[in-house]
Amino acid sequence: IENLKRIYAVVGNKVHAVFTCGTDFGTQDSTFCAPEQFDDMWLPYYKKINDWVHENTDWKTFKHSCGAVESFMDHFIRAGFDIINPVQINAAGMDPKKLKEKYENGDSTTTDIPKISISKHHLKSSWQRHKKVSSNRAVNKRLAIIITILVGILAYLFELHKLF
Repeated sequence: IENLKRIYAVVGNKVHAVFTCGTDFGTQDSTFCAPEQFDDMWLPYYKKINDWVHENTDWKTFKHSCGAVESFMDHFIRAGFDIINPVQINAAGMDPKKLKEKYENGDSTTTDIPKISISKHHLKSSWQRHKKVSSNRAVNKRLAIIITILVGILAYLFELHKLF
């Protein structure tokens, strides 16, 4: 939270969304742990981070998780994530039409905020999806490296500023 406070002090609400977690909870066919284990081990931390972001900024939070994580969607939502990225539609149980119907505009078991957004490109042919995913992975890796470097520089500058 201290790092988020520092970033917010510099960028304010010019940021629209913040990447708070990249932990994959799914494989192609199942999850790495039971939803109850997620609730015990990860949900309190994610909720604390997401609550701070929502209470102190206009930012949306997003979480990355590949794999067959449909059984985790309500848990991700309860943790306060606004965006789930990406929805890996070739994993078991991750049918985009069903996910859109269940989560996009609210669900009786959760809040009424939009949960996920399935865009039209998810419904194109398998070949086009895999081509796009491969291209996006390369771009995402480069962006992640750049963002990591920039956050590190910001943190260093904050620490350096304390010396003067």
